[in-house]
Amino acid sequence: MNTENHLRHNRSTLFALGLSAKSGVTIWRKLRSDLTRIAAGALLLAATAATAVNTCPFDNGGSDAVNDGVVLTRYALGITGAPLVASTRYASLDPANVKANIECVGCALDVNGDGNVDAVDATIIARHLSGFQGASLTAGLALGAGTRNTPAAVQSFLAIGCGMTGGTVTSIIAGTGLIGGTITTSGTIAADTTYLQRRVSSTCAAGSSIRAIAADGTVTCETAFIGDFADFYALMPSDNAATVAPGGAVQFPQNGPNSGTISRVAAGTFSLPVIGTYQVMFQVSVSEPGQLAISLNGVALPYTIVGRATGTSQIVGIALVTTSTSNTLLSIINSGSAAALSITPQAGGSNPVSAHLVITRLR
Repeated sequence: MNTENHLRHNRSTLFALGLSAKSGVTIWRKLRSDLTRIAAGALLLAATAATAVNTCPFDNGGSDAVNDGVVLTRYALGITGAPLVASTRYASLDPANVKANIECVGCALDVNGDGNVDAVDATIIARHLSGFQGASLTAGLALGAGTRNTPAAVQSFLAIGCGMTGGTVTSIIAGTGLIGGTITTSGTIAADTTYLQRRVSSTCAAGSSIRAIAADGTVTCETAFIGDFADFYALMPSDNAATVAPGGAVQFPQNGPNSGTISRVAAGTFSLPVIGTYQVMFQVSVSEPGQLAISLNGVALPYTIVGRATGTSQIVGIALVTTSTSNTLLSIINSGSAAALSITPQAGGSNPVSAHLVITRLR
């Protein structure tokens, strides 16, 4: 017996749909046409696991009148096994799997919420697809004791998309800055550290700063130079009481403001702890004509020599020096003078006169 004949002889089903036996066949044909628009949304939804957000499965469109609609109608009538899929495009499939696919979306096809997809649900869906609204959707139907057993509850269920909240993600593509995609089943998306820098995970010790940050968040440190300075001075008298012999160093035995990193080794010798470039400034009152120069590790730097031929003015020097080893030793020496030099006391008045050596690391 085909489906149409089955319905023609199934009086209880016709009454459930609100039909008379006399008009059942004619109206059933319209109902079957409506139900075919349900099917693709029901069966194909289960097969592809994808649907629009907040859309009832039977509102997705694309139903096939001779396949999906027939199978869904047979299911609503309780038909199982091979007859469920006979003479449809699903005929080669396992009927049990097709039935499971329909039941997978039963929560959306079960309009009255009684746990079954039956003739009542089919009638409401058919009316909905035919344009019925309001009370006419459920008129004459026994909604039963389900969770949506009032016309208002049914209408609300249809209005909000039959409980559908979205589809299933079928693949993820790794976009810019990510690696690991495309993922279609399972996998891991991770940050691409050749494009992105990970969170900084290391620190530098006190007195040093970050010079570089690697892609993995580790850092390269360097000794900080901001605030790396020192002022050493002498007061005559009584500092520098003896003359400074050729090649000898002027003494600056007292401490002015300093950062504590540049230090004195002896009265006329100072240690530059960090390899770098330093600005060196000095001024000394000398009684005789003479020359002074900056010396690094006992070697005078020719470009730093300053002097005077006559008169009583100070000898003043300023230069940049670059070190190549840690703890380089610096001095201001009597350079190029044939005789010893006297560091003038109380020059120009009755107060002691200062001589200064100021060292500042620039980099």
